Amino acid sequence: PNNDKELKKALFDLDKDLGDLIKGAEATGLAINIIIVSDHGMAEVPTTKFLPIEDVKNDSLYTIVDNGAIVNIHPKKDVSEDAIIKYLKPKENNFKVYKTENTPGFEYSPRNKDWGAIQILPDFGYYFSSSVGIAKRMKMSDSTFGVHGYDPKYKDMHGIFYANGPAFKERYVAPSQKNIDIYPLMCEILDLEIPNDIDGNLNQIKSVLKTD
Repeated sequence: PNNDKELKKALFDLDKDLGDLIKGAEATGLAINIIIVSDHGMAEVPTTKFLPIEDVKNDSLYTIVDNGAIVNIHPKKDVSEDAIIKYLKPKENNFKVYKTENTPGFEYSPRNKDWGAIQILPDFGYYFSSSVGIAKRMKMSDSTFGVHGYDPKYKDMHGIFYANGPAFKERYVAPSQKNIDIYPLMCEILDLEIPNDIDGNLNQIKSVLKTD
């Protein structure tokens, strides 16, 4: 969002590539369904809303992994999650602290150990970075930049979903969909069995399909 010149070129290049893809599909004479998606949206964040990661560091209690719109906290050995929450809660200022299983925005509690036991989430439009990183950004001419990773309840975090072909309704505007539901949708279109061990649910997205 913060570099109009480069973004404009990227959009023109993408438009050409998509045009070539669609023309090539039409040239086959086959009935082809095309789905275009993105993995997430982007929020435009001003550099004045950086939060110094140093303000929430405590090397004796925990290790911090990552920054940005989500900060993962890994407790040190023999340090309880409650002790860390007690330490961080009074520091909340344009951010919130949660145990991972209670973090908003997660449909399922993350199972990967890399997430850590506690999450720090900046308020929408704020962003954690090191003081060095903040200083570098402040020296740049851009006053805003793009960030993702916020709670998906925010519209800016939503990606795109465009679908065209014989399987899909025409000129139909669907409500927001989940990317995990696209896989069972493709299985349905291809007449493939939908596996049971996936998170996606065809029923959540099948409204985009034509009905007999």
